[in-house]
Order: sequence, then structure tokens, then C-alpha cells
Amino acid sequence: MSKALSDLKKEIEKCRKCKNPAPWSFPKRNNVAGVLGDSDIMFVGDRPSTGEWDKANELFYDLLRNNGFERAHLTDITKCGRKVKQKISLEEIRNCLVYFERELAIIRPRAIVALGNKTHTMLQGLLPALWKQDVQLEKIWHYSYASRFKKEEEYEARFRELKRKLDRKVK
Repeated sequence: MSKALSDLKKEIEKCRKCKNPAPWSFPKRNNVAGVLGDSDIMFVGDRPSTGEWDKANELFYDLLRNNGFERAHLTDITKCGRKVKQKISLEEIRNCLVYFERELAIIRPRAIVALGNKTHTMLQGLLPALWKQDVQLEKIWHYSYASRFKKEEEYEARFRELKRKLDRKVK
């Protein structure tokens, strides 16, 4: 599985269909596997970050590691880098969806955790077939929201609840 993910990551990095800056993916860092994570849990955002490592990313990775999600697959629906306020176009979603569907085929997740409301809504619209395949869809705040609005402690509590929910589903 890790070879397939690594090969797909390289392919995505070469993509320039949308003419946006080079794709950014979640790096392996602080014992968190990032985009090369191969467990059956995926954390999904709507678009890549600006590529800068900041306090919000650090918070997210700490919570992943502290809650046993080190091997979770971290990804975004769209893969292209862009400015923070730049909206995602339907063309970008279509161009990137093929990569996202390949990630799903490799990981075969039992649970997908949407990072934020927008991602949750996008996943419901893009992937209705998943819900018939018993893939659990959960939602948690995007880590940048928790950091920006100084809600780190509440985010940590929500992460612990998410962990309990996913653990209950397995048993």
C-alpha cells in the first residue's frame, strides 16, 4: 500500500492541469505519516494549505499523534496549492477527483473525518456511493479554525470524542 501511495503522491506532484502552484500534501512529520498514512481512517480537507508549517499544523499533528492516529491518511479533495482566500472551482474539483478516488481505492477507509463543514458538505455531494458501503463519515473542526480562534482545548476535547466514536464503531 505504501508504494501505491508514494507513486500516487509523485503523480499528483507533477500535475499542472489547473495551472495553480505545485500541490502541497501533508508531510511525514513528528511520527505522523501524513499523506503516506495507510490506516483505514482518512482525514480530509477541502484544499491544501499554503504549504507553510505553522501553529495550526502543529496542533493538528500533535492531536493526531496523541489520539493514536499517527498512521491515518491525511489528504485534501483538491490537490493544488492556492492563496488562502481563493475559491475552489468546479474544474479543479473535477481534475482532482480522479486522484482522490484513487486514494480511496488504495486506503479503502472504514471512516472518513471531514475537516470542517465545507469539506463535509463536499464529501456528501461527491461520494454518495460511499455511504452505501458502510464508510463512516465524521466531522471535526478544521485545525486552522481551532488555532485561529484560540479554541485549542475545545478542539482537543472534540478530538478525544472523535477517537471514542471511531473506537466504538470498530468493536
